[in-house]
Amino acid sequence: MIAVPDVTGMSEADAKKELTSYGFRVEVKKPFLFPQDEVDTQSVEAGEKAPKGGTITIKMKGAL
Repeated sequence: MIAVPDVTGMSEADAKKELTSYGFRVEVKKPFLFPQDEVDTQSVEAGEKAPKGGTITIKMKGAL
């Protein structure tokens, strides 16, 4: 199990790079209207542990 880094506030590309460097797979969810390039939430909170190779879902911010 690996501690998950905090990627909230990062761009999509930076968050993916950070999470994959820890051995995680990344799923991205974007709002339908006016998506922004900033991570709003992540499926596993920072500091919690997840298995290497597990998927972390990041949700991007929307302008609305």
